[in-house]
Amino acid sequence: MLFIESNGVYRNKLRVSCGETLDCFFAFCNWNGKLVSVHRRHFMFSPNEWADASDGYSSRIIVTEWEEEEGGLTPAFERDIGSGNDPRITLVSGAPIAVFSGAINSENKAYLYNFESDILLAVSLKDEWFNYGKNWVPFETEGSLGIVHEFNPFRVLKVDVKTGAGIVEYVRETQLFMRSKHDNYNTLRGGSNGVSNGEGTFGVGHATHDSYRHTPFYWMINEDLSDLRVFLTEDFNRLSEQGYGIIDPVSLFQLGDKTYLSLCCSERDWFYDQTFLNLIVPITYDAVTQRIFVDPDIFICNEESKVIRKVACDVKSDMVFEMVPYGGKSSRGGEGYLICGPYESIDTGRYKLVLRYSSDTDEGELAALLDVTLCCNGQARPIFESNLNGSGGKDMRVEFVVDIIPQSNEMYEVRVFVKLDISFTVYDYTLEFLGDPS
Repeated sequence: MLFIESNGVYRNKLRVSCGETLDCFFAFCNWNGKLVSVHRRHFMFSPNEWADASDGYSSRIIVTEWEEEEGGLTPAFERDIGSGNDPRITLVSGAPIAVFSGAINSENKAYLYNFESDILLAVSLKDEWFNYGKNWVPFETEGSLGIVHEFNPFRVLKVDVKTGAGIVEYVRETQLFMRSKHDNYNTLRGGSNGVSNGEGTFGVGHATHDSYRHTPFYWMINEDLSDLRVFLTEDFNRLSEQGYGIIDPVSLFQLGDKTYLSLCCSERDWFYDQTFLNLIVPITYDAVTQRIFVDPDIFICNEESKVIRKVACDVKSDMVFEMVPYGGKSSRGGEGYLICGPYESIDTGRYKLVLRYSSDTDEGELAALLDVTLCCNGQARPIFESNLNGSGGKDMRVEFVVDIIPQSNEMYEVRVFVKLDISFTVYDYTLEFLGDPS
């Protein structure tokens, strides 16, 4: 576990397969000149292997102390403090306080860990109907721990760091009515901790558009909590263009004389073999506009290519299908195009096409046909095709190299034609730009 520094940005990039454990979601804090963090150590599994039993799920919370060396950050010490999800951290009266939600095998809904006293407490509110949720935003308020619980209604909690007892300190309705289609919860959710600038508190949240697509936004509240401002941003678009569908802000902290933002990026929701990118990037506060921002150019990286990602539920079909968890489409015996589209423009180039699917058909037996076409005025010009064999019920990831050279006004589509009486599921596909065509 190592963050490599280059041009002021710290990167920890790893490729993770289902059945492996990864370190991610790092929340940092500068404590008396020491850099400390709390993060998730998560065992990743496929969507078909969701653990019903509590002992089949593993997401641990790890406390780490870091050393800054030439070339990056390395861990000097770490400790497992228990089961949980999505930790955040802030300073309260000079002591780092971490908050995190309980995992499905945890005894409590939420926890608080005090670095100074080395005590882990359950966070509890007296209201038995209180929905704890997650994505809490911790911040210091008058020497106490405040938590933005959600943005609509705008609800702020106050928690006693010595006992874990909490109350609802403030609540009011806002005009932030957007809801995510997959869970009907407010789209705007917590991200980093909140940081005071003397006039109010600011932070970076994330908008959950789908389970597989999160984008950051900036927010600010004044001292008496009466004025909440939300700023949508395109500062992180280059990360999206590099194929990271989920971009979660985790913490704001000081390192040297700069303020940094930590991010946890992944291709999509955490149920598929994929690349994770943990980032630490400098952030700037503009005193004139009273806004924070990230320079978009810091995300330019020669290691990253432009990637188009389409989840099956976001493209068309011309057959009866069944939706499966996390955006997949399943044929369940019918014949036709399970996916076709998206009918969008594309740059000329050589691309790596990666398709994720599964089929109950035996391995080696033909189950479906994949092709790529260029379309104009209702006519499709095939440029690539391949057979797709059964997977025996296992998730498959297949790769191809495709040269795409569109003519005037042509749009591209990727299609999967499923044969009759075949059970076939498509999860997603990507097109990664590799360079010029041969």
